[in-house]
Amino acid sequence: MRLYALPFSVSAAAYFILGLWVIVRQRSRAQRLYGFLCITTCLWQATWAIVFAHLSPEQSTFWIRVCFTGIVFIPAVFYHFIVEFTSPGTESNPLLVTYLFSTLLAVSVWIDGIFLHGFYANPWGLAPRAGRLHPLFALVISAVIVRILVLIRRFQKRADITELKRRQSKWVMAATLCYCGGALDILANYGLPIFPLSFLFLGTAIVLFGYAILRYEFLAMAAPSESGDELRRREAASNEMNRLAMTAAFPLVSQGELLGYLLLGEKMSEESYSKEDLLLLRIIANQAALAYQRVRYLEMAVHGARTEMLGEIAGGFAHEIKTPLANISLPAELTLMELADLEKGETKLEDALPELKARMKDIMQQAFKASEKIEAIRQFSKPGQVKLEPVELGRILENSLALLDHLLRKTNVKVKTEFPAVMPQIRGDAKQLEIVFVNLIKNAAEAMAHQPSPGLARELLLRGREEGEWVVASVKDSGPGIRRTDVGHLFEAYFSTKGSEGTGVGLFLSRQVIKAHGGSIDVKSEEGQGTEFIIRLPKYVAQNHHAAA
Repeated sequence: MRLYALPFSVSAAAYFILGLWVIVRQRSRAQRLYGFLCITTCLWQATWAIVFAHLSPEQSTFWIRVCFTGIVFIPAVFYHFIVEFTSPGTESNPLLVTYLFSTLLAVSVWIDGIFLHGFYANPWGLAPRAGRLHPLFALVISAVIVRILVLIRRFQKRADITELKRRQSKWVMAATLCYCGGALDILANYGLPIFPLSFLFLGTAIVLFGYAILRYEFLAMAAPSESGDELRRREAASNEMNRLAMTAAFPLVSQGELLGYLLLGEKMSEESYSKEDLLLLRIIANQAALAYQRVRYLEMAVHGARTEMLGEIAGGFAHEIKTPLANISLPAELTLMELADLEKGETKLEDALPELKARMKDIMQQAFKASEKIEAIRQFSKPGQVKLEPVELGRILENSLALLDHLLRKTNVKVKTEFPAVMPQIRGDAKQLEIVFVNLIKNAAEAMAHQPSPGLARELLLRGREEGEWVVASVKDSGPGIRRTDVGHLFEAYFSTKGSEGTGVGLFLSRQVIKAHGGSIDVKSEEGQGTEFIIRLPKYVAQNHHAAA
């Protein structure tokens, strides 16, 4: 007979281990309720293991009463668990009545003849005989089963639940039907010679629940206890996710700052996201947050580099503007003196008029030159899109040198130029290209100024040549050169050979400008032999200029 007790012992052990693990590892109310349901189910299976174990009548009666003290709470706990899974915070009054009735039955278990009244003898072993209150227990079980199925079915039809919750509910429904099938054991309590097969139903149920837990994170997704405000915020977020047809959201957080959210729709396979999928997506979200933060820092650094470059250029422009302003001031002063002589009658109008016209013309020309310089500063301070038009490389280099004339004189740099008599025009934006060459010339001058020996020659060579469909310009200095390990990183963002004095984005920005022109920039350098930057820009061709622009 003890062989009949084996399957029930195995079932009881499985539910006990699962229930203990859930209670210890999980924290939400729904999770704890599922753990208690497993423990009471363990008592249910232990009852049959006891009656089939050939204990004495006194021992069997005592241990069966202990088990039934927990078994009578199965309907209440199962009902409560399904409520927490489908619609937490509701069904409070029916739940209270069910728990009170279960408590009453637990007390009656220990009174002879009230809930249990001896045993039935069957070929395979004993079966507890139902007492006077036992039919009420059977009635409560039937009512709870009907209500649980209604709640799950109603939950599946809700439009505001995620696809993951919908899939969870399908497995919960299947597991619940199997679990409730074990209630047929009650027939044996009324004298029907039916072998209890609850271990089969409950074994199938635990497998289904386990699959829902592992495959669809059933317990992890159970709704936790939350306040009214938290519930409203969660419902609002859920409604917005449904409106956008999104099934998952990952926060993008970097250094404690919320940068945004990574929203994901349903998989093309229509399967739910697995635990491995969610882990991978969380890693991707973290990397996206870091990348976004890096872009923000890069924008700030580029802005700083532009500002620094603008300061150098503006200094050169300020020097350049002094000349036209001085050329305006002297003729304007002479004109005022001439007008004073006219008022006094010391000079005749016909004699003074040609001189006045010449001076006014000169004033207008100098004012136009000054406005050109000011407009250039404005364009530098607000860099826009590249405007492709025919420009002369030689003039760009001359303007760049003029803008940095004060720095070159301060660092005692001698400038040499090598250009052919005739150079083809290039296709580009003169002001944007001036930014590049100003940056390269400035870097060369500063590199030569920081040489260990001030007696070494400081020469800057600017060359230009024609090479097929390209116009090539080079900026070569006689500075200390660049270490071989650093050459490959020069055009990377944040990399600088100046230490804390550099922003690390000047050459990065220069390369972006040259690439926008359809050209390229390269570098040759050896320690102690100086550095040369070579820039290739496309020639200007009249027939394709419109298309290129």
